[in-house]
Amino acid sequence: MNNRLPVGSNAAVAVAATPPTTTYTITISWPETGQAANSSYVLTMQL
Repeated sequence: MNNRLPVGSNAAVAVAATPPTTTYTITISWPETGQAANSSYVLTMQL
């Protein structure tokens, strides 16, 4: 995933497997022009 993002961006996938469910958390962050801190988006889902 990181190879498809612009320079300075980051992506991570965390998996927490606790039967009977598995939780996936996907975090993507990227630099924004004019902002000191990166912007980010987090998606969490349970299967």
